Amino acid sequence: HRLSSTGDFADFLKKRKEKTRNRVGPSKFLYHMVLHAHGLLKMINFKSILLHL
Repeated sequence: HRLSSTGDFADFLKKRKEKTRNRVGPSKFLYHMVLHAHGLLKMINFKSILLHL
């Protein structure tokens, strides 16, 4: 599933949230990881660049 923009990504997350709303346990944990990955990825990439300078 290819996402062309952050808008598509946001819509994708909304659909994921609706699907996973009633789930609990590991799947819910994974959903939150995916949800925060978009923001964390920028931080991780930034830190990685600094560490490898």
